[in-house]
Amino acid sequence: MVVFGGATASGVANDVHVLTHADGGGEPEWLALAAEGEAPAARWHHSAAYDPGSNTLIVFGGDDGAG
Repeated sequence: MVVFGGATASGVANDVHVLTHADGGGEPEWLALAAEGEAPAARWHHSAAYDPGSNTLIVFGGDDGAG
């Protein structure tokens, strides 16, 4: 499982995390990932899809929390 951004207590985030062993094959753990290239702007209420063929996370829409 890969997640991007979201709302936190300190504002809107643009970080990326992966959940290891999400299939139940071991003890799950969240790991922070460093995005290649320029990261998208921080956002929440967005949609995202992971393409394992190209190892790409595609993020669409959302709100930057600016008001």
